[in-house]
Amino acid sequence: MAFSTSVKSIGSCACECEGSPTLLGACLFYKTMKLYQFAKISARCFPNMTDLNNPWIFPKDVAVVVNVSQRFDAAIADELVKRGAEYYHFPLDEEVDDIGWENIVKAVDVLLRSDAQDKRMVVHCDYGQHRSRLVVEAFHYAKFGEHFMDGYKGYDNHLIYNCCTEHLPSIEKVEGVLSTLLGTCQL
Repeated sequence: MAFSTSVKSIGSCACECEGSPTLLGACLFYKTMKLYQFAKISARCFPNMTDLNNPWIFPKDVAVVVNVSQRFDAAIADELVKRGAEYYHFPLDEEVDDIGWENIVKAVDVLLRSDAQDKRMVVHCDYGQHRSRLVVEAFHYAKFGEHFMDGYKGYDNHLIYNCCTEHLPSIEKVEGVLSTLLGTCQL
């Protein structure tokens, strides 16, 4: 499956990169958004209020936002809900023995239900580089029964990396659980 990577942001940056080189007024690294072709889904960094008002970052038709960061910002969540989006918070840890397998399964279930209704979805973590992409790759596996190739630290993708480094259960168990989700998600 093909995908494209784009920097699609303008405005202030919510990260700690003050003074870094910018493109269209946004941090080149932290405002990178990964757009996928296989569904109406993107993986991105933690949004700020300026991001929510930028149609390049949060188009008006974003219907589902899944936050997989440990961080929760009530003002962001409230604003998204006020705009009519469904907001979910399934926190994942980073680089620990169990980064949050149960929350990945919950997030993938939400994404499968939303995809079946043709909704535009955004998955975000802090920087949009690991946990959000991991969840999108798990969603891809659940939907298609095959891995999305997006090399990460010498592995084929973030999901495989986390299984092989024991941050998640074995790849066989993960694939088994994910392959059953499409048929069991409540539409």
